[in-house]
Amino acid sequence: MTKPGNRRYSQFNFLVYFDRKTSSPVAAFMDCSGLSGAEAPANITLKRGVVRSENLARWNEELRGQSVTEHSVVIELMAEDRSQVMQRWRLVRARIIKHVSPPFNAKSNDVAIEELTLAYERVDDRLRTKDDKAQ
Repeated sequence: MTKPGNRRYSQFNFLVYFDRKTSSPVAAFMDCSGLSGAEAPANITLKRGVVRSENLARWNEELRGQSVTEHSVVIELMAEDRSQVMQRWRLVRARIIKHVSPPFNAKSNDVAIEELTLAYERVDDRLRTKDDKAQ
């Protein structure tokens, strides 16, 4: 069953949560690269997506400050029919290193993102939630 907050991102396969503080994703993307089983962390690149503007703006503001704010970022790969999460990764101490946006559109609270690249300290693909534990 699709989570209520996910309907706004129904055409995107990769849902993104910052710090897992809310049950709804803060962003969603069509493509994701860099999530491999390699020993050394590589950058994660998310392409063609939308982000709730207030979340991205807040994170970008923090990054412009004197200290770089690092967060845990959870990426979920949804099944094609959106019935379940197929894979889940948690990026530990992630930070934005590249952000490319098309022109802004004042008709929406979401911001289109061409590309968002994240660096991170490590990835945990064994992340479990209450939903996982109930199964």
